[in-house]
Amino acid sequence: MSLLLSNFPALSRAIGLDVARDKLIPFDPVLIRAMELTDWDLNYYQSLDDFEGVLRANSERGPAYAWARDGEIQACAGIIKYWRGVGEAWLVPSRHIHDVRHTFHRSALRAFVVIASELRLWRVSATVCVGNLQADRWIRRAHFNEEGYLKSYGADATDYRIFARIFNEQS
Repeated sequence: MSLLLSNFPALSRAIGLDVARDKLIPFDPVLIRAMELTDWDLNYYQSLDDFEGVLRANSERGPAYAWARDGEIQACAGIIKYWRGVGEAWLVPSRHIHDVRHTFHRSALRAFVVIASELRLWRVSATVCVGNLQADRWIRRAHFNEEGYLKSYGADATDYRIFARIFNEQS
């Protein structure tokens, strides 16, 4: 991993977080227990046999962070690196992410660009359950384009959409 991606204060500044109130920390699946999850996320993670194990495996394959504001975990996220140039984003927001939505969105947009640049990714994809309307709206606002429909893709056989964002010098 690059020096910037492991230097949490520098990364926080690079993505525009308020260093007085906001803190990026290395992701650990136990942090999910400290979060108040949305009903959708709570139901999803209960459908997995070992959601902490899944998140641990995700975080071992690429950069992963937790974002705390005033000591409260607001979101956990990362990018799984599949192979040279290609990764997949994942996100677990807290129930209260809407209270900090502007900071979250602005910083996430910057984080995609910084992480893609540091990891030399030209493509980052994301899968979103068709029933998770909030996630669907957000991923589109984050400049990801829908690429396809994944029938019975989820751990509970729900349908998903796959989105991708292509990075280049102008992204």
